Order: sequence, then C-alpha cells, then structure tokens
Amino acid sequence: MPPARDIVPSDEVVRLYTVEGKSVRAIVAAMAADGVATTDYRVRKLLIDAEVLSSPSRPGGRGRRGRRPGDRRADPFTDTVPDFFEHLRARRGLREGSVERYRRHLTHFEAYLGQARVSTLRELSPDLLRTFVDERARALARPTLHECRTVLRTFVWYAGRRSLVASNLWKNV
Repeated sequence: MPPARDIVPSDEVVRLYTVEGKSVRAIVAAMAADGVATTDYRVRKLLIDAEVLSSPSRPGGRGRRGRRPGDRRADPFTDTVPDFFEHLRARRGLREGSVERYRRHLTHFEAYLGQARVSTLRELSPDLLRTFVDERARALARPTLHECRTVLRTFVWYAGRRSLVASNLWKNV
C-alpha cells in the first residue's frame, strides 16, 4: 500500500458524490483505500464550498429534526409581546438553538391559551399556568418539563415588566 497523502482532490470528491451518489462517509472510505488521508469534516467542507451540499449537517441540507437550518417557525405571541424574542437574542445573549427551544415551548403555551379561550395575557392566572404545566408534565420528561417551566417563567416575567400581566405572576410558574 502506498503511503497516505494528506490531500483532498476536489474534482474526485465532487464526482464521487454527485455522479455515483456516494455518501460523505463512503467517499472518505474510498479515498482511504486509495491512500488519501482525510476526514468527514474536510470532505463535507469541500462539498459545501463546491456548492454540492447546502449545509454541514447532512447531505440535502437537513438539520437534526428535518428542517433546514435557515428555516424558522413563526414566533408565538408576536402580536402581544412583539419584542420578546429579540430580547432573548440581544439582551440575554441566547443562541439560536436556545431561542428555538423558547419558541417550541411558547408555541405549545399559545395553543393551550387558544383552547382555554384566553384572548389576552391579562386573563392569565396562577391556576391557568399551573394547569398548563400539569398538562405538559404528562407529555414531557422531567428535564424538558423543567426547561418548559423556565421558559414560561421567563416569558411571564418579561410580560409583567411590560405591564401585560400582573408583575408577580411569574412566581407562580
């Protein structure tokens, strides 16, 4: 076997990926068999640079949950508390993954309020918050429920600071 070369021939990688439909891992294995030392990361980066792949996560550009990284769901409560998610990013310095978790939990909360026929945040009560958390407890694992309560507490606190709910309501979450 010839000594390993630490290069990534771009034309060969693109041809293997696009023409033969091989996965990144298969390309790395084929290159290793040919004596080229490389890694999945380097091949993936090369394919992204050649605009064959659109995301470093997986071929096809899908993230872990099947959504494209640039896709964003609509923020819940945008009509009531329009600057909450900007507050999370700018003032609290949260990363986009954390903001996405806030979005997911608050989307459930917004849907729950719709089912409970609550039209404004002023109608929130400690009992309503407790009922929501109890309902979510049946569907979530303990760490995720803790995350949900933290998100809800932060949201209600922020709404209280904007005088949209009672200022001490967040303590009941």
